[in-house]
Amino acid sequence: MAAGRMTPTGPVDALTVLVRALDSKDKQVLTPALRTLGNMVTGDDKVTQRVLDRGLLPAVTKLAINSPARGIRKETM
Repeated sequence: MAAGRMTPTGPVDALTVLVRALDSKDKQVLTPALRTLGNMVTGDDKVTQRVLDRGLLPAVTKLAINSPARGIRKETM
């Protein structure tokens, strides 16, 4: 996978952007990001591992516990 835009902490790729989108308060950002990442982790093991390596589990756990929106909590399960 080619490196994306550089930041002070390193390259940013699409997976990183999607996982970071889970910090958004906007449901119009959260819901598609959750669904996209969910679809990706149902793929092969390499793709799943790449998504997990970018911090999906802590981000989803935080949403499942703290999101006031029932629909967002439901998407995390």
